[in-house]
Amino acid sequence: MGAAPKALKAGDVLFREGDNSTSMLVVKKGRLIVCKSKGTAEIELAEIGAGQMIGEMAFFDRKPRSATVKAKLDSEVIELPFSSLQTQFDS
Repeated sequence: MGAAPKALKAGDVLFREGDNSTSMLVVKKGRLIVCKSKGTAEIELAEIGAGQMIGEMAFFDRKPRSATVKAKLDSEVIELPFSSLQTQFDS
């Protein structure tokens, strides 16, 4: 049985720059925006769509989130915890 998708409404924050990294995510539907803070402004770096992954680099470096990710449209993501991925990676 797979993980249940997490629903996001447009504008919802999935995670913020500096948050702890414990999972990567796959976008099931919708669009997400990746952005960074610069002073009081926010700079959009990328858009992530259905079928794409987000947060995968943290699986390898285990560092805090390097950017904020929020829903541009109503979206669904599937969370893949690093603990489960590590078991698969080790085998």
